[in-house]
Amino acid sequence: MPASGPEQVVVAVTDAPERKQSPEMRSNLLSQATLQWATPFFKLALKLSKQGSALGENELYLLPDEDRAEKAAERFNAGWADAEAALRKKAGLCVDAPLESSQREKIFNKAAVRVLGRRFTRVAPVVKALNSSAQFLYPVLMAGILQYIEGTAPLGLPSTPSTGFGLVIALGAVTMLKAVMENLYFFTVARAGWQLRSAVATAVFQKSLRLSAAARQQKTLGEFVNMMRHLRAARRAAEGRRTRAAEAGARRGSLPLPRADRRRRRVARLRPSAATGAT
Repeated sequence: MPASGPEQVVVAVTDAPERKQSPEMRSNLLSQATLQWATPFFKLALKLSKQGSALGENELYLLPDEDRAEKAAERFNAGWADAEAALRKKAGLCVDAPLESSQREKIFNKAAVRVLGRRFTRVAPVVKALNSSAQFLYPVLMAGILQYIEGTAPLGLPSTPSTGFGLVIALGAVTMLKAVMENLYFFTVARAGWQLRSAVATAVFQKSLRLSAAARQQKTLGEFVNMMRHLRAARRAAEGRRTRAAEAGARRGSLPLPRADRRRRRVARLRPSAATGAT
């Protein structure tokens, strides 16, 4: 008879399917500029939607290292330490000397630049400059085409068929360049904003865990919660600004309103008429 004792239960653990690496990691410069690397992902989403299902966690790509919260927090902490050490050395302060609010703000700005990286500080301005140049060239080329149609010298060029074809081709190229640069710019800026938000939220949380008992008495739990909520409020404020910009563009006839906003406007227009009919 076997000896009595605790029974050993063997549980078979099956590994979950590994998620794929993001195609952006191995894409070329043209694919990154046109966001072509995301096309297979959207094709998969369209295929699943036709089948009556949706994307699951296993279908999502793994985040690149630069977009991970822990990596962004490491860059933020390293930038903060370097900036603080340089400021204390320049001001002749010891390690334990308290810093003023303006000094901490300078340190935070340098740490934020470390998180944002060269893609935001160098690539984004160049992309924005190209986008602005394309926006400026569009009316100039359009005016040249109108002058060519009227029979006058377009932009000081000879009124020949080759000039007309050249202006049309240049207008199409400028329009395409504007679309590509504008999408790339907003993608880069939004991505940098999420990286900085993740880094700051992680830094605030880690700081709250490192506080001593005496320091915790100076701040209440509600104040720590408010710090985290302020980050969420900032994100909502940015989303509100984008919604208001879309509404302003829709009033000018340049941008369509989201479906939910259109529905709310239709309901708002029907309510006064319904109230009038009731009276």
